Amino acid sequence: MVSVPLYPNPEAWHNHLGELVALWDVPDDVVKIAVALDHSPNTESTNAEKELFTGKKFGILEEDIWYIHVRFRNNLGWGPTAHYRVAIDTKPPLAFEAVVDEGETTDNPAPVLRFKTSDALSGLAEYQVKIDDGDMVHINAGEFSGSFTLPLQPPGPHRVLIKALDRAGNSIADSIDLEILPIPSPSITFIPRSSFRKRKKD
Repeated sequence: MVSVPLYPNPEAWHNHLGELVALWDVPDDVVKIAVALDHSPNTESTNAEKELFTGKKFGILEEDIWYIHVRFRNNLGWGPTAHYRVAIDTKPPLAFEAVVDEGETTDNPAPVLRFKTSDALSGLAEYQVKIDDGDMVHINAGEFSGSFTLPLQPPGPHRVLIKALDRAGNSIADSIDLEILPIPSPSITFIPRSSFRKRKKD
């Protein structure tokens, strides 16, 4: 019944601001219309507008969760109120810094990274981890404990990019440069005498 072209999905978070225009169709038998905008999902619109119209401009809203309420009246009385949710979040999650348990120079080919952040409005959706030019690893933020063990890496320099995304699609990132040292080859430093066998004489 109610549509908002700028924010077309009432279930989603949106990360842009602009002139909010709500549209609706007015049935032929409607004699009055009541429209309201607030932060409550269940408001019952009761203040009738001076005239019938098929849409209304609400200006540019601040970031938050808003609800548009539209209600029609015919000769039988007021009908049910239609509610439309508009959720806006344009700010990225809080800045964070990734650290490596073993330090950024390590002989551990699978070091552990620690990172964590939060988002006050829409909430975190996921973390993304990319090692060098490899595939992106997606981590559900709700299931993330704060540590991520890298898959086995060959010796040499590596760059790890960590990105945090909120539910509106805003993101913030940090990167870390690692140096994986080669594991030293084993060397023999002592051989017990019992390891030698005497050669039999002919």
